[in-house]
Amino acid sequence: MSYYSPTIEKLIESFEKLPSIGHKTATRLAFHMLNLNEEDTKEFINSIIEAKKNLRYCSKCFNITETDPCPICSSTKRDPSTEKANFKFIHVSTDCVFDGKKGKYTVDSFKDAYSFYGQSKALGEVNNNRTVTLRTSIVGPDENPRGIGLFQWFMNQEGETKGYSKAIWTGITTIQFAKCMEEAINNNLSGLYHAVNGEKIAKADLLRLFAKYFKPSTKVVDDDSYVSDKSLALRKNDYRFRIPSYEEMVKEMKDWVLENEDLYPNLIKKMEE
Repeated sequence: MSYYSPTIEKLIESFEKLPSIGHKTATRLAFHMLNLNEEDTKEFINSIIEAKKNLRYCSKCFNITETDPCPICSSTKRDPSTEKANFKFIHVSTDCVFDGKKGKYTVDSFKDAYSFYGQSKALGEVNNNRTVTLRTSIVGPDENPRGIGLFQWFMNQEGETKGYSKAIWTGITTIQFAKCMEEAINNNLSGLYHAVNGEKIAKADLLRLFAKYFKPSTKVVDDDSYVSDKSLALRKNDYRFRIPSYEEMVKEMKDWVLENEDLYPNLIKKMEE
């Protein structure tokens, strides 16, 4: 039995249709709207109407705009060399364009990130016949001993360390990502693609692979305090890059570091037999 009037229930249900909005949040938003004065209410309603009426996708870069082409694509300062020379632009995107509440995101899933980083990366994605956007997440060796990546962080740990057991990841190593870019160029790909292997792994298990091949004495303990699933999914007919399993990728990463030890003296010192 509902304690609210049919009008309020309808308003709550309308907010529930928005991405990542549950019943409690929808209820709070509905009562917030009821407490707005008439002027603010009209301004809110008109902003939605104006957005629906005036906004569209740019036919060149697919960004949201009021004009087509958008001000960026139509700017006289923009370098038209990609069109004239007929070469392609490769854009690197990230799983952070999603908020991580659902997982199994496809290339067509709604980009619902609410962080500034996620929104900026979402706006930067380009999907047309002159560009290729590769969406993924990467880990790899860093020449900088003060690097901030997950692998560098792990190599700086001593003894027992925690790993998020409920943070699901579908990224790849930097070595494999370089190969994906080469494959995209050689196959003349264009559009938006997920550069993943179709598998997924918890961050804690990924750290265990790092330990196995780089620092066997490091014990990884599950930490379930952080929950996130930004897994990128492949549909039946999606293009699939030739990416090996996670264990193969981490082993390949170890071989790469050993073969190029002059680039990674900081890592060589911390590696164990």
